[in-house]
Amino acid sequence: MVWRILLLALPLGLQAGRISSETGAPFNYCEESVPYSVRRNGWKRATQRSHDCKCPLGMGVTGASGICSQFSSISESGRKFSGFELKNKGCYCRPQSQTLELEDSVLLTLLTSGSEAEQQYALQIMAGPLVASEKARMRARRLGFIQPTTQALKNDELKTIAVKALAQMVKGQSESAEDACKANAVTQLAKLLRSGVLDQKTSKNSILLLQLLVEASRDGKMHVMDDGGADVLFTMLDEDDQVAQAAQNALKAIAAAPSVGEANTFVVTRLAQMLHNGDVSDQGKQNAILLLDDLALENADALSMSGAESTVIAALVAVLQGQVKGLYAKAAVTAMKALANLAGGELAAPKEHQDRRKAIILKTPGVLLHLLDILSSDKSEFHSKHAAKKLLRLLMSFGSDDVIDALINVLKEDDIRGHHLIREVIAMGFENIKRGLKSRFTALLREGVSEPSPDAIARLLEEI
Repeated sequence: MVWRILLLALPLGLQAGRISSETGAPFNYCEESVPYSVRRNGWKRATQRSHDCKCPLGMGVTGASGICSQFSSISESGRKFSGFELKNKGCYCRPQSQTLELEDSVLLTLLTSGSEAEQQYALQIMAGPLVASEKARMRARRLGFIQPTTQALKNDELKTIAVKALAQMVKGQSESAEDACKANAVTQLAKLLRSGVLDQKTSKNSILLLQLLVEASRDGKMHVMDDGGADVLFTMLDEDDQVAQAAQNALKAIAAAPSVGEANTFVVTRLAQMLHNGDVSDQGKQNAILLLDDLALENADALSMSGAESTVIAALVAVLQGQVKGLYAKAAVTAMKALANLAGGELAAPKEHQDRRKAIILKTPGVLLHLLDILSSDKSEFHSKHAAKKLLRLLMSFGSDDVIDALINVLKEDDIRGHHLIREVIAMGFENIKRGLKSRFTALLREGVSEPSPDAIARLLEEI
């Protein structure tokens, strides 16, 4: 009687889809073991218990674990496998074609609801050549891959591959960059970089991704300022060349954004602070000067609108005058070139902007004397003298009372060096300055002033 009950119950169990005639396991255990797989049908398979599951036609076993590829290689077409042996190994069935279109639904499911191993494998695919084309990147965004990939940055086991995958997807795609920023990618990258737990390669990839987001997205520029990402960028100026360059590019993108409030002032002020920060390496300071030079050359008008140009000039003058210790000699050359750029050397800026910057530089104490020292020193290299002469010529081309006032102030400060400076300027052929000095000197002698000394004025009048 018991035997008859069991015999009758067996078909019922099969029909209910709960018992496998081949292994005694639940019917859906293949799908649970390896997503998208099915149980192999037919009594003739009863003796092949090692391969009781299979991937549908056109698909094969794959996954992040080595055992996935092992089963794929030993079984026919990579389709048949043991569900028990592959359970919880991160394997799944994927189309044997390598095109992204065939894998969209599989990848997205793995990325959003798969195990950690499955998510990792999906991210590896997204980081690879399948999304290298612009069309594939646009499709990845349309299908919703950006959000889960960005979320994967929070997972310690997935963050490395997630950085690569996200960089691949947002490259050249401002809309994708906006999506990633709205999903707090900038904030998460800043946290990762500040944590100090990333290896060197991942850190480099992260800063390059941060650069992509900041350059491509207005939200990225805002987030990087609000969420501490900018602090990371300034710190990265201390790193090796590629990382420092990425940080410079990102900071330039922030400073160039007219719609992000006081971005220019913020970036410039922090760079100026870096120059006087004892914890910043010489290389970091050198990179800060180079960035100030870039800002002076590329974003001079934005500096004017934000009111940051005075801060830039003060920082560059500090470098020029040697107030920033420990820098290489080329730092002063870079500073002079940057000041010359602001004064109009390489810019087609409006004349009123150029004149305002020249006036600021001229009124900064010690600038003209320092340029004279560079020009008159036998120890100065050719590049230094060339940069000093170019800057001095630009400043003298101002041709206003500010130039005359600056030269007379130098004469009051040091009549010998002041005399040499005026002779240097006269030799450059500025007739308007020559006439202006002659008129001012005559007036000073008539007034009977004691500074500059009457003797120094008289000698200069004879030479003029």
